[in-house]
Amino acid sequence: MPRNRPRKKPATSDPLEGLSISGVARYILDPKHLTTPVSIDPNVRNFCRRLSPQQPVYLEPSPQPWSRLNFCDRNVQKMIQLNGGEAILGYRIWYVKDIYIEAERHAVWGDSGGQLTDLSFYPDGERRILFLPVARLTTVKEETLGRPRAAFHPKAREFVKIQEMHERAIEVKHLDSWEEWQSAQAYEHWMLEQ
Repeated sequence: MPRNRPRKKPATSDPLEGLSISGVARYILDPKHLTTPVSIDPNVRNFCRRLSPQQPVYLEPSPQPWSRLNFCDRNVQKMIQLNGGEAILGYRIWYVKDIYIEAERHAVWGDSGGQLTDLSFYPDGERRILFLPVARLTTVKEETLGRPRAAFHPKAREFVKIQEMHERAIEVKHLDSWEEWQSAQAYEHWMLEQ
């Protein structure tokens, strides 16, 4: 007669299990986890619908040699000066699947034919972004406190509360002058360092 062996506890698939709130924050904010959504799943779709009636679109970054790091709005303005077109404002969507999602203000260039181009470059290795056009936005600067975000995991909800408290406690400086743009790292210089 076979002996009853103690059953092994099944391995957990919850990456946040056992993490402190600071561990949760490190996990969520790690660029390996907080990245462009691989697909537009129900969490992403519903989050985007809360922000805009328009559909999100995937874009591959196409920076110009003169594009500057962290200056999407000025990069778009420069492209308009050179080639016409218009600034399309919206959000870049960042996602940790089934855990957390956030929207970061972003600007892309729309050519005369309606084609959208992301002029930004991403040192963290992003090869495509999910961009959500939002017609009501008038600037890429944050007009309200914090980024739109949602949590799908109880520990991520705690993280969101702390992020929101932190954002209320600090004043965020927005880089938006042409002088700051001129002195920021250009894509062509960044490429030489790679």
